[in-house]
Amino acid sequence: MLMLGECILSLLLVTEHVSDVNRNNRIAFYMTFLPALLTANCLQFSGYAYEVWTTDDHVMHQSLGGGAIWIILRVIYYGSTLATGVGLRVSLKNYDQEPDVEYAWLLFGAQVKAVLYT
Repeated sequence: MLMLGECILSLLLVTEHVSDVNRNNRIAFYMTFLPALLTANCLQFSGYAYEVWTTDDHVMHQSLGGGAIWIILRVIYYGSTLATGVGLRVSLKNYDQEPDVEYAWLLFGAQVKAVLYT
């Protein structure tokens, strides 16, 4: 969840340069900013919804093999949330341009992995 917090913080830090932009570009900026913020929040809520909060039900408490698989999946999940944050920030910084194919695939792939591994 720390990576998602960093993602939201980096999205909010990009907004400090919006006051220098004219009105039409400001509307385009916020039309990109709001879905990016909603994407990060939905990813955060889905991560919290599937988290186990009692120690008796957690996989690390039940078996060693399951705990090892859980740790590997968490590393993949954290990497995908970090890549989601990078993709959202890049798409927000370049809101007035055509998106690069590499960053679009990075954002799409990271979001798919994050949703699959929650």
